[in-house]
Amino acid sequence: MNRLNSPLIGYDHFPMFIQLNGYFVDKTMFIRELFQKDPSKILIITRPRRFGKSVTMSMFASFLQLNYANPQDLSNHQKLFEDTKIIEDQKFCQEFMGQYPVIFISLKDLMGSDFNSAYDELAFLISNLYKSFNFLLDSNCLTQEERRYIHDLIDLNQLLRDPNKKIKINSSLLNLCEFLYKHFNKNVILLIDEYDVPMAKAVAQGYYDELIIEMRNLYSKALKSNTYLYKAVLTGCLPISKESIFTGLTNLAVNSVLSDSNRLSDLIGFTNNETYEMLKYYNLLEHFDLVNEWYDGYNFYNHDIYSAWDVVNFIDYALNKEDQSIVIPKNFWISTSSNDIINEFLGYITESDSVYMQDLVDGKIIYKKVKDEVTYQDLKLHQSDDFWSMLLYTGYLTIAKNSNFDYVNSEIPLKIPNLSIRQCFQTKIKDFFSYDPTEKQKANEVLSAILDYDQEKLRIAINNALKKYVSFRDLSSNYAKEYYYHAFLNGLFSTQSTFISNYQTNAKASNGYLDISFTAKDETVGVIIEIKYSPETSLLKQLAQDAIKQIEAKNYPLIFNDDSINTIMFYGISFCKKSCKVASNIIKPQH
Repeated sequence: MNRLNSPLIGYDHFPMFIQLNGYFVDKTMFIRELFQKDPSKILIITRPRRFGKSVTMSMFASFLQLNYANPQDLSNHQKLFEDTKIIEDQKFCQEFMGQYPVIFISLKDLMGSDFNSAYDELAFLISNLYKSFNFLLDSNCLTQEERRYIHDLIDLNQLLRDPNKKIKINSSLLNLCEFLYKHFNKNVILLIDEYDVPMAKAVAQGYYDELIIEMRNLYSKALKSNTYLYKAVLTGCLPISKESIFTGLTNLAVNSVLSDSNRLSDLIGFTNNETYEMLKYYNLLEHFDLVNEWYDGYNFYNHDIYSAWDVVNFIDYALNKEDQSIVIPKNFWISTSSNDIINEFLGYITESDSVYMQDLVDGKIIYKKVKDEVTYQDLKLHQSDDFWSMLLYTGYLTIAKNSNFDYVNSEIPLKIPNLSIRQCFQTKIKDFFSYDPTEKQKANEVLSAILDYDQEKLRIAINNALKKYVSFRDLSSNYAKEYYYHAFLNGLFSTQSTFISNYQTNAKASNGYLDISFTAKDETVGVIIEIKYSPETSLLKQLAQDAIKQIEAKNYPLIFNDDSINTIMFYGISFCKKSCKVASNIIKPQH
């Protein structure tokens, strides 16, 4: 196939993607894997956002769907799949290509702010779906009542006014399967993309209890005992509990990031070889190691998987650089991900959880219990297991490579997959501590203790703030440990600009470089802070006193040469893990 000079970004409609000659990573053999070899009647595939689920589902629909105007004409199918791997299997293509009625819907845009608006959006989606099958209005295989039902769903204004709209919408997918079966005398394939998005939005906006009833009805009617169904495939981010939404379904299989099946592990996302070939095609192989470090690292049943969105965006970004040898990696995923899971849970994580998070950002592997199903109702409880489970399913964490585990009975090894996601953590956590009122209050308490010259109150306030602190250390550097606690205090004081002025860090002062200095807003009080690190808590008291001696010996107070300063406070703060000790002194300068 001919290719564009740059990859296509944001196209998830497979026919348009091919017609525009987009670079295509050939996953077509999975069509045979899912629709001929897979034994499940209903299959749910969950992967993180922006890995390519939507374009994959569109590819399935394009291959399998009948040419409704002329079922015998497969010329468009053959053109779309020309030169792909699946076209080589002529027997399979003869049996499956263009042979099924296909219902394909995506719920990714159901983002209502309340239940009524969300349900109206669902009605709009169903109405548009029925419009795409308006040829059924003339079908002699359907009764007059059935054709009237179709007409009522096509007419959106009438549907929204209909007092029985919930009954009609809840049965709409099941009924459409029946109508298509009657018209074509063929079983139907049902594809539902981003099936979990409406529930996630409902939890965030507070109307989950109302929406879950309607979504359960919609899904259960379409999937349970549907004799007109050949196969259903659903994709999403979270493996939602069967009990909460798929009540009574016994013929349902789930393939998630926890699955120990090799068959579908590299269906979603790019493999190492696929990424290599794509970079090679665009003459960007010199950046392969960079791409590997920043966008690889996901482990789906011991398969190395790259975030497709990040790879494609990196290539587009690199191709648009005047000098392609100088490329600074960027984080593309975070700007498009709708997952607010870190912000949702950060206010509730325990001191123990923050220690685990520190280990993760330090490049370590942690072992946590995760759930193979998620109940959105349970997420409101903000339990620790749910926190780590959600981080895994949404793509912030992955299973460590070459791991053998039993997630039902034991903890599993988790890690941050790559530098891009580590940066996501950094951005979201810093934003949280900058804007969350509870964390701001902790910073307020630290500053209040400083300006009140209350040494014990300051120790307690800093220790409280340390409990959830996560330091984003430069893993490739040899910075002294003081640097990390220096960054911690900088973060706290960055929220206090209303109360302090003249903030300096690592400033030249007389005979050395002080760590932190600032003045109160009225500029009558000056503050100097010297930071020490201790590997043992037993040394904390002595090191805090040593910090005071350093401030005095190197004449750091001379940095305040303004006559308005009538009080200068010194603080020596020593840190060990999540605790500290404080020493202090105060002088009244003679002007």
